[in-house]
Amino acid sequence: QIKKKCEKEEFISNSEGYHFDESKFDDFDTAKTVYIGAGKSGLSYRFYDKDKEVCSKHNKTLEEVGSWKRTEMQLRDDKA
Repeated sequence: QIKKKCEKEEFISNSEGYHFDESKFDDFDTAKTVYIGAGKSGLSYRFYDKDKEVCSKHNKTLEEVGSWKRTEMQLRDDKA
């Protein structure tokens, strides 16, 4: 949903753009990450599939882990 909002420019942000990343999770699905703001800017956000990350790292199934989406906000320099 966040990716769609970004693509349709349905959000207001002072951040320096956005980009998306997808990595293969299994034969049928991908793990998705949305980045808002430049990685080295004073403020940036990440939204991603934490459930799929945990499954990959700990050899678990999505049923074992459950739905888990993570939002991270990073502050640097004067913003911190």
